[in-house]
Amino acid sequence: MRVLSCGRVVRTMPQPSIFEFAGGEPAFLRLATAHHERCLQDPVLNHPFSHPGHPQHVQRLAGYWAEVFGGPARYSHTCGGHSAMLAIHAGTDAEADLGERFVRCFLQAADDAGLPATPTSAPACGPT
Repeated sequence: MRVLSCGRVVRTMPQPSIFEFAGGEPAFLRLATAHHERCLQDPVLNHPFSHPGHPQHVQRLAGYWAEVFGGPARYSHTCGGHSAMLAIHAGTDAEADLGERFVRCFLQAADDAGLPATPTSAPACGPT
């Protein structure tokens, strides 16, 4: 409930997190899988994504994104959280447009994974 400046009480409905709206953990696993595939197809992103990394990279990525978008804090508990993720990826001498390419693949992967594309989700995820 919220009290307006005029003293009127307004009942508000809680909004679901993006994690819940997207479909929970299965949706984020689909997103991470589709994103990984998109990155392997990109001529610049292919290099870092084609090298063997952690055997559960896709699952960890899904867990990280799930947490960032309002899901359970499993990634933080098992992998050290955002700071640990940044430390793993720091100092890789990435190409100047790596971030832009990564985001483009993310947005395309969201479509590939069947995540809902509505005005409710668009502002949080960027332009489509």
